[in-house]
Amino acid sequence: MLVNSLTVFLDSLVYAAVYPLSILFFIFGVDDLLISFFLWWNDLKPARLSREEFLYINEQNEKRIGILVAAWHEAGVLSKMVRGNLSLIHYENYDFYLGVYPNDPQTLQEALQLQAEFSHVYVVINPRPGPTTKGQMLNELVKSILENESSLGKKYDGFLIHDSEDLIHTHSLKIMNWLLNDYDFVQVPVFSLPVKYRNLVAGTYIDEFAETHTRDLLVRSFLELPIPSAGVGTAFSRRLIQSYLSDQGGCLLNSNTVTEDYELGLSAGKHGLKSKFACYYMKNTSQSSHGKPEFIATREYFPKYWNRSVRQKTRWVLGVALQGWENLGWSGGLSNRYFLYRDRKGPLCNLVGGLGLGLFLISLIRASQSPIFFSGFSRSGIIISLLGANFAIMIHRIYVRFRSVHFIYGIRIALLSPLRFPISSAINAMASANAVFQYLMGRTLKRTIQWVKTEHEIPDDFSLGIRSEFKQESKVQINNKSNTK
Repeated sequence: MLVNSLTVFLDSLVYAAVYPLSILFFIFGVDDLLISFFLWWNDLKPARLSREEFLYINEQNEKRIGILVAAWHEAGVLSKMVRGNLSLIHYENYDFYLGVYPNDPQTLQEALQLQAEFSHVYVVINPRPGPTTKGQMLNELVKSILENESSLGKKYDGFLIHDSEDLIHTHSLKIMNWLLNDYDFVQVPVFSLPVKYRNLVAGTYIDEFAETHTRDLLVRSFLELPIPSAGVGTAFSRRLIQSYLSDQGGCLLNSNTVTEDYELGLSAGKHGLKSKFACYYMKNTSQSSHGKPEFIATREYFPKYWNRSVRQKTRWVLGVALQGWENLGWSGGLSNRYFLYRDRKGPLCNLVGGLGLGLFLISLIRASQSPIFFSGFSRSGIIISLLGANFAIMIHRIYVRFRSVHFIYGIRIALLSPLRFPISSAINAMASANAVFQYLMGRTLKRTIQWVKTEHEIPDDFSLGIRSEFKQESKVQINNKSNTK
């Protein structure tokens, strides 16, 4: 009797929940269809650099660029990152600035060793013990650079933000050097490094970044809207720094948010500064590429364990959707506000997706127990139409991700994209629930939300400078350049 009562209650709950969830899923789905339509209508896609364009970019006078790296407990990856990138970057006029803490002796020692070994490397020790926030550390780096330019005899034209696990593309600095002639904020794509097929959690980052950085950001750039920083692969001009420092009390970044980089990018518009999403690729002629394009992008590993992924995405949702709304409001024209809405719909959209996934699984279980379960939906033509439309929208989303991943990584990695789709939805739903809870607790208890660091890893061979896809591409292009002279 009790089992029958619970079954009736569960069925009633499913039937009641399917209406609001279906409506919300449809609204969010139409929103995504609009982006697809806009891309198709304007023929927007990543831009392939011709040989002539590449040579022109390479011939530009090199601006002095400072690469800013905030490091806390990064002794395991910092040396590999710096050594590998120093060996591969096809640029001369740049320096690394490593921000470390006095109470992190392992990272501090590693950074000082790099400074002693390489003339391109400088160490800045934060006057405050760690961990603070990435924003606070980057502010200290900028402050130290500007204060010591005269004594160093160097004046920087641009700056570039990276993390301790980043693989900087061989030609990234060349692209940024070229674009900083006309723009004050430049973001290159960020993609996950390929991972083993069984690492489904890490694979969700392959799908999400491939989709976002070959679709949404292209539309924002086409509309000349401010571009949100990805936190790495972000370049900005000296004029941007001077404008921000003047307007924000001597601080480049807001150190009271967990996604200070996001706000850095979106604030460019109110300062009258131009932004650019630099999504460029070249034809890769190496045999190992299997015909895949070589994107000029930052690559890195992302978390491969469930709890670490939820923790990282909790910070993203919290900073972008909730703190971003609080700190930035709804500024700009209609187009900018529309994309602010897309940034901030995340918590609700992710929760709807997670609840919808749970509802679908429960429905399958109940249908296996009672063949007439789905007949409860057939009594309403509206719900049948919504479910049919939502199913088509979901297929479109899966196809879009598959196509984006296939373009960047090839068919073998793309084939697993549909399998990773529900995993991505479940992680994002948990992260959104955590973010809303943390935000509400912080507001209620009037306490500062703490920044939570992500554990980083980097390819073992990267410090040796043997990333074949980068070196091969660099070799081909440099040889082409020399042959024209």
